[in-house]
Amino acid sequence: MVTVGEISTWHSVIVGTISISLNSLLLFTICSRSLKVVGAYKYMMLATAALDILFSMVDMCASPTFASVDLLSSLLIVMGGFRFIPAKLGRILLIGFMFLLCQTIVTPPCLFSFRYLQICRSHFLSMYYHRLQFLLIIPVVISSSCCAMISFAAWPTKSDRKLFDGIASHINVDWNSPYLVASFHKYATSYDRAQSKVLMMATISLVVVMIVGLGWMVFCTKAIMDAAKQATDRKTRNLQVQLCRTLIAQSAVPFFFIHVPFYICILMPLMDWDTGMISDFLPFLFAWSPATNPLIVLYFVRDYRTFLLRKFIRFKYESSPTSSVFYVSKKKQTIG
Repeated sequence: MVTVGEISTWHSVIVGTISISLNSLLLFTICSRSLKVVGAYKYMMLATAALDILFSMVDMCASPTFASVDLLSSLLIVMGGFRFIPAKLGRILLIGFMFLLCQTIVTPPCLFSFRYLQICRSHFLSMYYHRLQFLLIIPVVISSSCCAMISFAAWPTKSDRKLFDGIASHINVDWNSPYLVASFHKYATSYDRAQSKVLMMATISLVVVMIVGLGWMVFCTKAIMDAAKQATDRKTRNLQVQLCRTLIAQSAVPFFFIHVPFYICILMPLMDWDTGMISDFLPFLFAWSPATNPLIVLYFVRDYRTFLLRKFIRFKYESSPTSSVFYVSKKKQTIG
């Protein structure tokens, strides 16, 4: 009988392949179709698409499930991907997934910040252009710090493995899979107490980052839309609005597909709630977020969409036998 874990794994592989293909297509489109009004922001779009590809690759291998259990008020992160991966490598993959997940939390505010500086503070951007690398370093530092705290708090000890091996094997996968476990109420040893305190710090940090990030994105959206309305050129104004809508949609998709389920899972142990059947559906949501982002960009940015359609129609026309015969006959008529 096929288990939910096996369905989740194959779903991650299929959707991950779609995501990698679509994001690769988006990378090609952005590199080929350089819009002047986008400017240096295209590098941020390229970085986002590359991160989505990496996220899909890790998700295909790990297919993690987050589950809250009432034992010690714990959060289990269980690997549900390929079974031939060794336990230590599986835990490293889960940590890599956690880093990329934290990165998806801090990336949208940075995208809004860059676009805000580009449109509303263009003089500042021109003066300090060479220092913009710090805008890329900040999210990496924040996500690395949060991931390091969660990894320290969630790396299972010997006592953890005795308590949670049986629970993890029945969460979504029904096999002895690698897992991470973070408990809020561990008091047996000084190391256990340190893990619990670090987990609490990581939870508070992630909640603060989310709240501050949402507030900042709302402010940037209003400022960008006001500046776009004041643009004299109609084409520039329309493209600015398209990019702003793209930013909003790109932030909304990971928020509802990844962040909300993750925050629910990480906060539920504090209230001694069990996720139950909810954990079975989390891998399905995680897989679709990076696959949806390129579709959003191509839908909202008309120039990119038109460029791809023209490429497709041109390729279809040039590869059809009728067009080749027409080209040869036309060439003969020209020679004659």
